[in-house]
Amino acid sequence: MKTTIKLFLIACCICFTILGIAGCANTYEVTFDNGVTIQRVKIGEKAIEPYLNYDSELFTFEGWYLNEEFSGNTYDFDNNVNANLALYAKLTPKTYKVTYNLGWVEAPQAPIQEAMKQDGTFTLANVPLREGYTFIGWSDGKLIKQPGEIYTVNAKTSVTLTALWETTKITVRFLDWNDSVLKEEVISFGGTVAAPSIPDTKVGHFFAQWQGDLTNITTLEVGKVTYDIIACYAPEVANEGYFLYLVNDTKDGWIVKTVIDYSSPQYQELMENVPSTFEFPEEYMGLPCTEVAYGAMTGLSGGANNVTSVIVPYSYKKINGMGIYGYNITEVVLNDGLERIEKDAFSLLMELEEINLPSTITYVSQYAFPYSLKAINMEQNNTKYGTIDGVLYAGGTLYQDGVSVPSFLNRFGAPFTLVKYPEAKEIDTFVMPAVFFLETSSIVRLTNTRKIDMSQSRVREIRQGLFFGCNIEEVIFFDGTYMIGDYAALDLDNTFEYKCGCFESTG
Repeated sequence: MKTTIKLFLIACCICFTILGIAGCANTYEVTFDNGVTIQRVKIGEKAIEPYLNYDSELFTFEGWYLNEEFSGNTYDFDNNVNANLALYAKLTPKTYKVTYNLGWVEAPQAPIQEAMKQDGTFTLANVPLREGYTFIGWSDGKLIKQPGEIYTVNAKTSVTLTALWETTKITVRFLDWNDSVLKEEVISFGGTVAAPSIPDTKVGHFFAQWQGDLTNITTLEVGKVTYDIIACYAPEVANEGYFLYLVNDTKDGWIVKTVIDYSSPQYQELMENVPSTFEFPEEYMGLPCTEVAYGAMTGLSGGANNVTSVIVPYSYKKINGMGIYGYNITEVVLNDGLERIEKDAFSLLMELEEINLPSTITYVSQYAFPYSLKAINMEQNNTKYGTIDGVLYAGGTLYQDGVSVPSFLNRFGAPFTLVKYPEAKEIDTFVMPAVFFLETSSIVRLTNTRKIDMSQSRVREIRQGLFFGCNIEEVIFFDGTYMIGDYAALDLDNTFEYKCGCFESTG
């Protein structure tokens, strides 16, 4: 009996083994890497695409391949399995963009870094020089690192490295002529500093200017953080070439005159070589030339007779008496910036027939001009002075709504005051506009004008000295003229007659 049972069990085992072998012969194995479970697929059926466990923040899954080189196409799980297969998952590490930001608008090209994978490392780039700033480091928002250090990409997003800067601090020192420190101040690069008062301690000299910038202080030597501004002094009297320089009253410029040293061996040569176009200097030792001195050109002696044209640059504010001198000068060029023309400034220029005044004029003496003048012109009138048809007039004050307003024209549409009628003006009859006043020497020594019609004017008083030396034949006064001063019209010849509504003589 026991033998029969043993035989039965052996027979069963043999049957199951045969059935298992027969079943395996009808399936294929599909193996996967990355720890994925093996699949057994019956002949003619499809494998099931398995779930792959991976970090999607670090890798991109690009499919299953039939080889480890991932060549060819990805495996298509819609195909029937007809053999044992080994499939390999292609996982590509994700890369993150790395950007450098230099941190200022006018920065040059920023360094370029290729994209990096998670945990990838690279060497931080050098930073370009930025004037006026100190580089602190590259910042990713958490860390600050220096150029040349190794940076590890720990973020799972793009990385931006921004340059951090600190404005350079500059110690500004004001130094006197003897290197003593007058003031010291710490400012930021590109800042502004106020100058100290000047002690004026250098005998025979005056403070001329600061050598250095007071605003937008940026000029520095590499590696240097101090900036010196030095007090420059000039001698109160200086001589160079044809010119003698005298410090002006406010010690901010020069009064200029000419000089030729009589004792110089080159005296004759210098005098003979005075140029025909003589230009006053614009500046000297860094300071502007602001005044033509009294008798400025007399220092040229006989050399002044070589001059036919004189140029006064824009830096000049004033021309003093006898300032322009020379018997052959036919042209004087005055530039904008000139404010005052004093008595006798041009009175010795006997060949000068016309002069143009700049629009910046604020005072002109009626005695400034020569007898030879035929026209005085201003390119643009201002409230102080202006010209009409070659005659110089002055403005005054209008009252509007109880407020005084400077104006060149009065309420009759004419200038307030006639300052100077050119003595050689070439017209026979002068019809005076509705001016209120005549300067004492506004009409004297006329050589070509024969008749003066003042009937349209509003001049009530003929001041002492008017019409002196004139060669006129008739004057028609304004009906409202009531007074003629002593010596007015004294030199009119015997044929002169005047017509006037009402006046009384004080003579």
